[in-house]
Amino acid sequence: MQRAVVLAVLAVAAAALILIPFRPTGFATARDARSYTTPLFIVETVRYPAFATVEAPAGGTVPLGLNTDPGSLGFGLLPAGESEGTRSLNVDNTKAATIKVKLEASGPIASRLTFDQRAFILPPGVKMTVAVTFHAAGASPANFSGEVAVVTLEPRNPLAEAILPWM
Repeated sequence: MQRAVVLAVLAVAAAALILIPFRPTGFATARDARSYTTPLFIVETVRYPAFATVEAPAGGTVPLGLNTDPGSLGFGLLPAGESEGTRSLNVDNTKAATIKVKLEASGPIASRLTFDQRAFILPPGVKMTVAVTFHAAGASPANFSGEVAVVTLEPRNPLAEAILPWM
């Protein structure tokens, strides 16, 4: 039993060293997908542009804006103060194997985004909807942009599948 635990810990450590994240040179301006293979996993990253505009109410009102482009996470126009906007991100596992999904935000918008699920295991054929919320509380009027990346780890062998929850 102890040997199995030690082997599992070593495998997780080795896999962590092998997973070299894709580092883009700029933010996605349209839906963008990349993948690479390691000895243990197939790693896929789908990047979505994310943006919101916070405006001070002029005359007490702010016209609300909304973006319905499925290739981006546009939160539209929000009034400064305590407002927030939520968009849904649908994740569908079309693979034959169980996958690990991680959501990462980057850019100036990142500190204002929350996810109701940031990392989860998704069995084959299962769909999950994740709520992504932009929080305008305390924000000065400005344009916020960046991206949300959906990173999936697909195991290439039974050992990789066994350590998937710890990745």
